[in-house]
Amino acid sequence: MKRRTSSLSASALLIMGLAWVLIHGLQDNLMYYRTPAELVAGTETGGDRVRLGGEVRPGSVVEANGLVTFMLQDGTSAVPVVLSAAVPATFGPGEGAIVEGVYGPDQVMHADAVLMKHDERYSPLNDGQG
Repeated sequence: MKRRTSSLSASALLIMGLAWVLIHGLQDNLMYYRTPAELVAGTETGGDRVRLGGEVRPGSVVEANGLVTFMLQDGTSAVPVVLSAAVPATFGPGEGAIVEGVYGPDQVMHADAVLMKHDERYSPLNDGQG
């Protein structure tokens, strides 16, 4: 009986340990993005790492000195973004984008990564072979 109890205790500890690893491991990967309206109206005080998603405002993209600055907007608000990373080929005005970085106390998103949003339709490149 004592052997069975210790076996159950060891199994329970193993399961709890695995659950802890899974939960804490996934928390870093489960960072949802906020919209500009949520970020502007939210309680972000600056210094927190966040993801911000919206549309790149036409006419706002400026590339200079290795940085790309632009406005990311939704239907009601816009947030200035300073990006210190290379932009994907699909980046451009009017396109949906998600940036990741630090929302500063200056109310500017200082991003170091950008992902482009796209719809779920897939169309292969036409390589001339019917």
